[in-house]
Amino acid sequence: HVRLEVAAMEDAELGQVDLLHAGFSLPFCPPDKFPELWARIVKSIGAGRFVGQFFGDRDSWAADGTLTTHTEEEARALLAPLDVEEFTVEENDGDSLMGPKHWHVFHVIATTR
Repeated sequence: HVRLEVAAMEDAELGQVDLLHAGFSLPFCPPDKFPELWARIVKSIGAGRFVGQFFGDRDSWAADGTLTTHTEEEARALLAPLDVEEFTVEENDGDSLMGPKHWHVFHVIATTR
């Protein structure tokens, strides 16, 4: 069953899902809304799987202040209620749609316990 909802991620109704893919989106949740959104994500995956990315504190966009970024320790702590299948740290210089960028990204695959 597929349902389409257009909403800001922090306002979306998640429901129970088998897979929640948050591809390069969670950093764009306002920092003050992120804890509640993350709690809803963990609850929504029930017996499913989360796949997504967090931006690290050394990402060049971390200084923006409107994005949600984490240290590696903070990102791992967010995943404490889950079984982490993959946690890959990417840190390199590259490009974005807005030009050169330093990427500091945590790529995650995790399941519920």
